[in-house]
Amino acid sequence: MNRSAKEQVYSNVYQSLKENQAISNLGYPEERKHYDFNCSVGPVKVSFRLNSQNDTYMIRGMLPCENGNNNEINDFINGLEEKEDCINAFVGDNHYVVISTSSTVAGLDDEEATKKIEKEAEAFFSFLVKNQDAITAYQSKGKDSTEGKSVDPKPKKKNENQKRGKTVGIPPVLANVVSGMQKPKEKIKEVEKKEDVLPVKMEETAKALSKESTKADESDLKEEKSAFRQYKKDQEHLLNVEKEKVSKQQEKLDKEMASLEAEKKVLSQEKAELSKSKDTLSREQKVLETEQSKFEKQLLGFKKEQAEFKKEKDSWDNTTLDERLVQRRKELEKSENNLYKKEEDFQTFQETTLSSIESRMEEADKKEKELIKKEEAFHVRDSKLKDAEMDIELRYKKLEDKERTAAKKEVELSDKEAAIRRTEIVKKDAENKLKQLEITEKNLANRKEQLDMKESELQKRQEAFEKKYHQALEELASLDRKQEELKKKEAELRTLIGENEKLEEQLKELKDDTEETRKLLDTKDASIKEKEKVINNQKNTIKSLKETVTQTQQKNKALSEEKKSLQGKLNASDEKKSALEDEIAKVRSDLYDTKEKLKSTKSSADKQNKNVTDNERLIAENEKLKAEMDKNSHSYQQSMKEMNYELDSSQSKITELESLLKKANMEVEELKKDPILSFDFDPDTIGAKEIVSERQGLYAATIDNCTIYIDTENQVLQFKKAVRRPAKYTKKILSWNEESINETYYITSSEVCCRKTCRHDITEEMQDVIERIRSLK
Repeated sequence: MNRSAKEQVYSNVYQSLKENQAISNLGYPEERKHYDFNCSVGPVKVSFRLNSQNDTYMIRGMLPCENGNNNEINDFINGLEEKEDCINAFVGDNHYVVISTSSTVAGLDDEEATKKIEKEAEAFFSFLVKNQDAITAYQSKGKDSTEGKSVDPKPKKKNENQKRGKTVGIPPVLANVVSGMQKPKEKIKEVEKKEDVLPVKMEETAKALSKESTKADESDLKEEKSAFRQYKKDQEHLLNVEKEKVSKQQEKLDKEMASLEAEKKVLSQEKAELSKSKDTLSREQKVLETEQSKFEKQLLGFKKEQAEFKKEKDSWDNTTLDERLVQRRKELEKSENNLYKKEEDFQTFQETTLSSIESRMEEADKKEKELIKKEEAFHVRDSKLKDAEMDIELRYKKLEDKERTAAKKEVELSDKEAAIRRTEIVKKDAENKLKQLEITEKNLANRKEQLDMKESELQKRQEAFEKKYHQALEELASLDRKQEELKKKEAELRTLIGENEKLEEQLKELKDDTEETRKLLDTKDASIKEKEKVINNQKNTIKSLKETVTQTQQKNKALSEEKKSLQGKLNASDEKKSALEDEIAKVRSDLYDTKEKLKSTKSSADKQNKNVTDNERLIAENEKLKAEMDKNSHSYQQSMKEMNYELDSSQSKITELESLLKKANMEVEELKKDPILSFDFDPDTIGAKEIVSERQGLYAATIDNCTIYIDTENQVLQFKKAVRRPAKYTKKILSWNEESINETYYITSSEVCCRKTCRHDITEEMQDVIERIRSLK
């Protein structure tokens, strides 16, 4: 149906109900995605929906009946009048009576579709209006009985079948994404503020998010379980009702079969008696035939004898007298003597012949009388036989008629049983189709709503993801810069650490040198004291040693120069030690020589003491530098650890964002593929031929004795395969129908059929159904 036809049907139904005074609260929701309106017929709340996305419609009424159990409500439903086949009524959850009609107009033109929808809508509302008094009386009775009872303040959860307008929640796969997408700006600010926080808090937040998602998943599972239980209860109730109907029909059929079997036994007994009577009659007929043949033989013999007797009589009356007269004349002419003899002979002959003829005539009369009696008896028996044969033929005809009627009844019974089975199968198929259509309607409506929601959410998510992705890229770039700077700092630190190690080695060497110099100075002090004593004793010899003093002064100058070089060498290498030792040895030799040498040694000792203090100061500074380097290296290591942790966390965030982007893109692609999309179809690939009709896009093909019809406009495939006994495949067909909503299997008198909507590749979807039907024979 196109949009204008749907709008026309919607307005016609709405206007017809607006003019009806029995219908109240007529209106439509504020936000409409389909052609919806609501109304009330007495206590029954009715909702009408004509799907805008496909050619399905549904009218549904809800009646609360809290006063009785399911049996009473079922009796109430069965008591409603003028319920047509298109209207379904059953007991729902919480003692709600659901009255609904739903169907599809796919494949029909706009005029036929509008007529069908208007007709079923008129039948539905007229059914409610006619039974309005009974419904209100039953509900008022229930209200009177429940006035004294306490009311539960907590409202019961409605069945998912009653929540026709409820949309399906976001899948658990996207729950974490959606929770992560809530208030992205605030979360980005929080992340910027919490960059220096320990990773334990991030783990706790992740755990809390996972707990929330698991709770949401559990609640969704509970709702799905409750909905499935209610659906199972409804199906069991419908099956019980159908079983009761079938059991009643089966009882009637059993009674008819018992009566037919009794009639069959009586007919068989009568047939046996008739066969016996027929045998006796055939025997009597054979006896009569033998007697008749004997009698006919006797008649023939008697007739022959009678004819002979007549011939003899005629010959005696005619020929013999002439001859005797001639003989007499001759005898008279020959001799008159023989005349008397001949006369005597003639008289004797006449007497004898006449006596025998009379006796034979009497016997013949007797035989004729007996034959007449036998013929009369034979005729009587023949008439009796004919009457018996007529009776037998009539009885045979009656038996044949009875047998025919019995056979017809058996055929009718078998046809009735087959029809009952077919009606059961058709009802089940129709119920399954209606349920599947309702489910598909719900799923399609929910999917459309979900698609719209998901598209908007995915757009928002993609924008947020792109922002986060760009931020993450900027963070990565900044982190890369920081890493490069850290690498440079690491190289500098390594050079500093190497230099520090060298300085430590030099400090160790200087410490060793200072200890040795201290030891030498101690020894020098002792020797100086001894030398002072010697000098006091050798004052007289000083004058003589002036020449040597000048030499020592020159040597002192050389020593001072050597000390300066030693100070540079002490900071440079181990050669300073040997130079200092040589200078100290020279100083010792010079101190033993003269007082001036002692003074020079004192000055050199003072200078050496200064060098020692300078060395100690350098050691202290080196130790400070080492401590600062240790502190700097520790802080550097901590900063490196923090930077590595930030790098790892940012990389994990980026990987999570990339995975979520991939999942979202995959879901978008699946959602784009999931609804009924257009598909490319090449009829030459399967040898299909176009069906010439008013509509376009219809093709037919035959594969493995299976006829396939393809409707490219509505994207529907229909399969038909001829089988010997379709009824024996009902269990398989029911199990196949339970496996997939997209496929609908059903049987006719000589075929197994399947109707399927095409979503992806037509050859693959055709092959699945052909492989399944191929085993049927």
